[in-house]
Amino acid sequence: MIVQSQNNMIELLPALPDNWKDGKIKGLKARGNILIHELIWKNKQVESVVLRSLEHQTIQLLSATALKDAKLIKEVNGKYIYNCN
Repeated sequence: MIVQSQNNMIELLPALPDNWKDGKIKGLKARGNILIHELIWKNKQVESVVLRSLEHQTIQLLSATALKDAKLIKEVNGKYIYNCN
């Protein structure tokens, strides 16, 4: 699974198959009309992600990888939760 979205939270790479260690996707839609414009991962770790929304909204992004350009809210069980707006 590349993305899971529910309750205003988008989780990146929650359950990648072992043979998908590196990859790139474009144009996935998540709940809340969020466009995952691009998601790139290497060795099962998020390298970069670009999200877009036509509406002004705040969502939470959950990732096992620390992201450089996102506002960290907290770390829970080795995963990072970010606010994105």
